[in-house]
Amino acid sequence: MTNKIKIHHVEIPFSEFFGDKYKGKHFTLKEANEIIFSISRGEMRQNGVGYSKTDFVIIWEDAGSYMGRLDVTGKDEFQNLSTIQNHIKGLADFYTGKHQPSHYTDTQYKELMEMDYIKAAKKEYEEILEKYELE
Repeated sequence: MTNKIKIHHVEIPFSEFFGDKYKGKHFTLKEANEIIFSISRGEMRQNGVGYSKTDFVIIWEDAGSYMGRLDVTGKDEFQNLSTIQNHIKGLADFYTGKHQPSHYTDTQYKELMEMDYIKAAKKEYEEILEKYELE
């Protein structure tokens, strides 16, 4: 059993694909991810390439929140890349030093990890991962 704070709801205030169609509505994480996948399917059918910037907000039961943006492509539905939780975990891995992207040399990544804004983001993501549920 986890002691982490549960998600109260997820909002999707805007997407380039459907505008503000869902603004003000509350979703479970599963429902929000289904909307993300529907954007992915639409991108694939309409554009074949490219992406739709899609904003999301998670509100936890303690009123804590996280605002983020996914760049949803037509491939995401099939690769399961753009789930909201995978997006946050991927950023957390980057900012906490657990994942060095292949386009960074070891020296570049080490220098980046020493920057003040990265150190601040590291603390924020460590708190999110420790305190809040992402499932």
